[in-house]
This record gives sequence, structure tokens and C-alpha cells, in this order.
Amino acid sequence: MKNKLSLSLCVAALVAMFACSKNSSSVAGTTKQVTIDTTVASGSLFSLALGSYGKKAVITKQADEYSVSTIVGGSNAAYQFSSNAKTSVAQQVQLAVTTDSSRCEKSDSTLVTLRLNVQ
Repeated sequence: MKNKLSLSLCVAALVAMFACSKNSSSVAGTTKQVTIDTTVASGSLFSLALGSYGKKAVITKQADEYSVSTIVGGSNAAYQFSSNAKTSVAQQVQLAVTTDSSRCEKSDSTLVTLRLNVQ
């Protein structure tokens, strides 16, 4: 009897732990695309707060000419860029920024393309 009760409790706990409601499991994450064109003075630091796009960010395409091109700040992420090279072609950086997702919901993401004209 004790074994059956323990087994029943374990099964109930596993079902509760892995179950998602019908509404949340059918909701797919959305992907937005944003393009930002800006001018950066040679040698100065450009910073873009990423909090309005999500919480986790990665650089998916790096600029060709830079002295700094990085994501800082963890959950309050910001992208920072600096270059000493003046070029006639804009430096292009792509960032993938995602929201936190739960076990039952897919995360939303934003693909941010930066076109940085260094002058």
C-alpha cells in the first residue's frame, strides 16, 4: 500500500512538473527585425541599451574594423562599439536579442542590425 501511494505521488509530481497548459504550449515565439543606422566619431564609444529588445544578447555578425565590439552588462545588456578606422563603408553588426522563456513558452527574439558609419 505504501509503495502504491509513493508511486502515485511520484507520477503526479512528474506530470505536474512537465505539463504545460494548452494555451502556453501552442504560442510560438515571435521574431522582430530592427535596423539602426548611425554615425560614430572615430575613437569614441557608441553604446546601445538592449533592454527594450530582450534580456539575453549575442553578436551573430561582427564588424570588420573595430577596437571595441562587445556586449556588456548581463541581464541589463548593452552593445558597445568603437573604431579608430574611418571607412567609406558602414561597419555592420548583427545582434540576436531574446527574452527569457519559461519551460512552456517560447522566447521572443529581435534581430538588431547596426550600420555604424565611422567618421
